[in-house]
Parts: sequence; C-alpha cells; structure tokens
Amino acid sequence: MKSDPIIEIVGLRKSFGHEEVLKGVDLSVDSGEVVVLLGSSGSGKSTFLRCINRLEEPSSGTIALNGEVITSASTNLRDVRKKIGMVFQSFNLYPHLTALKNITLALRLSLRQDRRTADEQAMRMLAQVGLENKAHAYPAELSGGQQQRVAIARALALEPQVMLFDEPTSALDPELVGSVLEVIRLLRERNMTMIIVTHELGFAREAADRIVMMDQGGIVEQGTPEQIFTTPTHQRTREFLKHFNGR
Repeated sequence: MKSDPIIEIVGLRKSFGHEEVLKGVDLSVDSGEVVVLLGSSGSGKSTFLRCINRLEEPSSGTIALNGEVITSASTNLRDVRKKIGMVFQSFNLYPHLTALKNITLALRLSLRQDRRTADEQAMRMLAQVGLENKAHAYPAELSGGQQQRVAIARALALEPQVMLFDEPTSALDPELVGSVLEVIRLLRERNMTMIIVTHELGFAREAADRIVMMDQGGIVEQGTPEQIFTTPTHQRTREFLKHFNGR
C-alpha cells in the first residue's frame, strides 16, 4: 500500500473579493498516488491546484508537504515550486528559446546549475518525453502536443516530489492529446505523485488511483475510479458524468 501522505491539506479557503471560490477543502495525497480532480468549470479545481504550489495565496487553511507546513509567511516559495511542479493549460514556453534552453533556463535559475550540467539534465528530460530530437527546435516549430511535452520536461527537470497538471490537454487538437497523456502514464509507472485536473474521463478512469469530484468550491465525493464511474453517490457527480458521457 501507499506510504504516509506526502500532501496534507486542511480547511483550505480562497476568496477573490467577496466571492469564496474554495470553501474549506480537506485532502490528503499519498506518496506515489495519482489523484484526478473532476468538476464543471467554476467548481474551484484550478484555484485549488494553484493554491497547492502557492501561485495563489490561500485565504486560510494549511498545506503541508512531507509534514512541513508550506503556507506559513516564512515559507520560501522558490523551494516550494522546486518540490511541487506544475504544468498549465497553456504551455508557457519562451518563444525565443529552443526546447533545450527553455529547460536549462529553469535549471540554471532555480538550481544554479552550470551550463554543461543543465544541458545534460535537460537532454535526459527531453528523452523521457520522447523529444530528444527536438532539443534545438523553437516552440513555433513544434506541435501543441510537443510544446506541452517540453513544458512537462521543464517541470520534471527540477526533480519535484509532486506534479500538478491543470487541464494539460485542453489546448490541444484531439489527435495530439494522446502523446501528452502517454507521458503522464509513464510518470505514473515511475510512482510520481500527481494531482491532475482533466476532462479526459477515459484517461481518468484508467490512470487515477482516486477520483475527487469538486462542486461549488468543495469536495462532494471521492473514491476509486470504479466507485465514481460505476456507482456515484452524489447527485452532482451523476449529473457531471451523464453530461460528459452524453457528448
């Protein structure tokens, strides 16, 4: 079975002005576990992810990584983002840098690596995502799926303990989705702890250890893929799955 929780989130709240987007969310994630967050737009999924690595500042509540609270005022955010990598809907690559240099920039700035060490690490990461032959290509010369795989390689290069994926395939043409999902499957086989927001229900059913259903800023149901997809107990979950299965 899995080890002790690597992430422990208690009472997480986030408000934007008078609008409360997260309403006291509790979630623990075991080391090596793959958790998929489902829910309609506006349910709080992306805000929740962004709070976990402190891209958004929680209004209240605590987040602990390996027992260390990372929501305190004294937390070093640079260290947090080394340990908790994130891949976004948009690829966020620097257009004037090659795939290799997009990765080495992160290594040299965050880990203070020298050029040779950074280049070697970046090439290892590109090989992991099947793009070592595209090291010297610029983002405009890559497909959307290839750009997203470079973005994944960039996050992996910092050797994070946890990876967060916020709709990593939503900006891709359908025929490119599979190549990105395959990289995530490989990470699962290597026991990378992941929290993934996706609407790819087939992938969620196959890859997740646990499905967490969010609605209106809270968790309404969670369980194994078999439980959630076969016998959901919450009305909101049933409506969500019916909507997507009916497409």
